[in-house]
Amino acid sequence: MALNFSFDFSKPVIKEFVVIDKQKNSFGSFNTEYSEYTFYELKVVPKIIYFKPFFQKELSENDYKSMLLKSAKIRSNNLVNLKGFDYELINTQSLFNIKTQKFIYIITLKEYVEPTIFKVNTGIYRKFNKGDKIDFEKHKGLFGIEWYYFR
Repeated sequence: MALNFSFDFSKPVIKEFVVIDKQKNSFGSFNTEYSEYTFYELKVVPKIIYFKPFFQKELSENDYKSMLLKSAKIRSNNLVNLKGFDYELINTQSLFNIKTQKFIYIITLKEYVEPTIFKVNTGIYRKFNKGDKIDFEKHKGLFGIEWYYFR
């Protein structure tokens, strides 16, 4: 196995991510005696998506209510779908237009992408915190056995 790593001169595929959440799951088991297992996970999104700026959109009251109704059926209160694309709802402002006697809604959105979950060992889990940039290197391996490196 050491040869697979040591003499792997292939060029790795490097992807940049940002850690958005960490999770540690432990559970116990009683077979003949008690054993505890712990799994460590990092939830990450591509760096290019994480740092995209927010944008604002103005909606009529009907469009706003329709958007909320569709979003409630989809997944969550803070995820909305507009024209087939998912967005994270960051902020909502309602303004009353005196001339038309109607509310308008200004929503602040950010592009949403489903997070990738890396199952990692204790050392990697402790090394990275929420908001940290993480580079993921995927190597082919000398014998075709892929191996990964986080930095």
